[in-house]
Amino acid sequence: MLMKNLMEHTDAATVFAGYADFPCLIYPASRTLTPEEARDLTTSLQEFLSGWASHGSPVDGAGLVLGNRFLVVAHRPHDIAGCSRDSLLFFLKDAGARLGVEWVGGGRVFYRDAAGQIVDVDRPAFRALAAAGVVTPETVVYDTTVRETAALLDGRFTPAARDSWHARLMPG
Repeated sequence: MLMKNLMEHTDAATVFAGYADFPCLIYPASRTLTPEEARDLTTSLQEFLSGWASHGSPVDGAGLVLGNRFLVVAHRPHDIAGCSRDSLLFFLKDAGARLGVEWVGGGRVFYRDAAGQIVDVDRPAFRALAAAGVVTPETVVYDTTVRETAALLDGRFTPAARDSWHARLMPG
């Protein structure tokens, strides 16, 4: 349901059409972006992707910002060279500096709180919130370990905690 809502607002189904069988990369921002920042980031990402290459061969990429928090990039071919990954990381570094955000990784757990906001905490804090009943098995979480565009599009990016690896952080 939530992914459907994200797709309605960001048109992810259209942006990632034709990429379902290809990888995606998810880069969470250290804070929620304003709608204007997300639009500007998406525009600059599109400009970057139009010239993205791997050893001189074009990399076909698509991307956008989901939930004003997650920059998602899908690419084909499946395997891209280190230089093309590096150029994407340089783009992210520059974009982050421009926006005043960092791109945070696997140490953070992202979930939607009772007010509907995307929140991130470290794993011990998520465990404590689960033990206190603040987050429950029904809480929507964001699985930033998703690496397939099909998984992103079919809702595996935004499952209930009970249906994700996040369940291991909850009381048994």
